[in-house]
Amino acid sequence: GDGGDERGRTPHHEEASRRTLPVRVVARARPLSSAELVQSNRSCLAFDAGGKALVLGKDRTFSFDAVYPPSASQESIYNEWVEPLVHGCFSGYNATVLAYGQTGAGKTFTMGSGDNSAKVDEELGVIPRVMEAIFRIIDERRLA
Repeated sequence: GDGGDERGRTPHHEEASRRTLPVRVVARARPLSSAELVQSNRSCLAFDAGGKALVLGKDRTFSFDAVYPPSASQESIYNEWVEPLVHGCFSGYNATVLAYGQTGAGKTFTMGSGDNSAKVDEELGVIPRVMEAIFRIIDERRLA
C-alpha cells in the first residue's frame, strides 16, 4: 500500500502534523483622526498592562498575541512583528501579513497602503517598510 495506517494516515500526514505553522494575531488601535478629534470623539478601548488584551467598552475583553495602543509607533510594530518575517523570506520561508477589521479601524493606516507621498518616515506603515527592506537586503547580498 501507500504506507498509511488503519486511520488512513500516511507518513506525509504525520510529518505535517509535527511541524508547527504559527499564526500570530496582533491588535493595533489606530490614533484618532483629525476629524474625530475635532468632533471631540474619544477612544472606546482600554489596554491591559501586559500588552495582550484590550477591553471594548466596559467589559468586553479580547486577548491577542500582542496589543498596541494608539501611541505605538509604526516602526515598533514593523520591527517586532513584520521585519522577522521579511528576513525569513530570504531564508526560504513564506509569510503573510494580513490586516483585518471594519471600515475605519486602521487597516490602511497600519499597512501604509494609502497615499504616502506626504508622510514622514515615522508614519510609514508595513508595506512601504517591507518594500524598502526587501530591496535593501537584495542590494546588501549583491554587494557581499
